[in-house]
Amino acid sequence: MDEYESEQSGVSRNPAVKQTSWPKTLGIVAMIFGVLGCMNSLMTILGGCFPEFFAKISQLPTGFYHKWQPFLLISGFGILFLGGLLFFGGLFLTLRKRSASMMLNLWAVLKVVLGLVSAYFGYQMQQEQIPLMLKAQKETMESAGAAAAAGAEDMMGMISSITEIASTVGMVLGLLWLMVLPAVMLIWFIRPKIRREMAEW
Repeated sequence: MDEYESEQSGVSRNPAVKQTSWPKTLGIVAMIFGVLGCMNSLMTILGGCFPEFFAKISQLPTGFYHKWQPFLLISGFGILFLGGLLFFGGLFLTLRKRSASMMLNLWAVLKVVLGLVSAYFGYQMQQEQIPLMLKAQKETMESAGAAAAAGAEDMMGMISSITEIASTVGMVLGLLWLMVLPAVMLIWFIRPKIRREMAEW
């Protein structure tokens, strides 16, 4: 229909129809977070593909990375997929394509599901990683001499307590941050005014 925007060009044929700016703004935000998500996934994927290398630079046993290799690979490729979905959903939104709503709503749901699963297994992985890191630090201090070894036990206990508290707080804050953008997407696209506007694209 002439009064509505051309689906191919995204430009209104009726000069009386005022173009809103939110599709471009929200679309650019989605594209930026999509790129960041894809970049973030690369380190996780590399950790799963090269366990020996990461075990060497982190001073952790190789068996630790081999044990968590399936989780790292599944999580990494899942984050990569979601990053791509978010990027293209944002791109289509800037072009005022109706499919952008479906893509971004799908991303929001999958993001929450994958995020919760990844947070659970990531927390378990971190809880296993902390004692191994503290053990490596303790051995380093003990190798420095008797004086360092004398205070190593008390220091390791204090560091262990602080690290455990910090990891728990970090997980809670991470979960809160995880929910922000998906919640914004789901709430925004369910609004009747937005649905009516997108129906005219």
